[in-house]
Amino acid sequence: MFRLFFGIVAGGHGLALAIESALAGHTAMAVLFTAMTILLLGYGWFELKAQTATKAQTDILRANIDTLIQMNAKRSGESAMFVQALLDAREVIQDKAPNAAIEIIDDALAEFHEPATIVRFCIDWLTDVVHNANKHWWIDPATGEDLRNARFIVPTKLMLTVSEIAEAMEAHRKNLADDKLPNYPGLTVELADALFRIFDLAGAQRLAVGAAAADKLRFNEVRPDHKAEARLKAVNGKHY
Repeated sequence: MFRLFFGIVAGGHGLALAIESALAGHTAMAVLFTAMTILLLGYGWFELKAQTATKAQTDILRANIDTLIQMNAKRSGESAMFVQALLDAREVIQDKAPNAAIEIIDDALAEFHEPATIVRFCIDWLTDVVHNANKHWWIDPATGEDLRNARFIVPTKLMLTVSEIAEAMEAHRKNLADDKLPNYPGLTVELADALFRIFDLAGAQRLAVGAAAADKLRFNEVRPDHKAEARLKAVNGKHY
């Protein structure tokens, strides 16, 4: 499944690069990216035939492709907005009006000045990167079964995250260096492992953790029980 998705995504990315190179006047690069795209999409076609040998495989593949299309459509829309802003800026600069160009770029990047938007963007990106690096852990090596929908897989992954937190506590309690990366404190590495577990689970279950984190950050900024006066209450005050 990963090979199929890699072929499709890489092929789509190669096509985008080919178009961008052609528009920029880089003919040689456009030809190179076009050739690479054809090879990747051809590989994806043969992998698709192998992945749809049974109806069950076809149903799983269809659901995964639908999700992938939705995710890429959202990101493509965001990317298109920024590309268009840069093209507009280039046109303005060519007309010798740099102040107007700066205004256009500032407008395009304005939303990334908001902490909650930055949180959403970074978490979504980390979720993709970490899950892609750990996809092999979601396939049973003995049977080839996709474990993402297994009955107890979510609680199992959650408890593995808890185990990383427990190891972080023990490393901090005993002031231990990490046993695999001794140049780092154990607390630091175990927290990184906990984050890997969380991002991997979010990616496998296709959870919108980035959007949820952004909304929760905005909510926490204004919630009354987080204010200093509320925390100082003798009863029901959050002292920590």
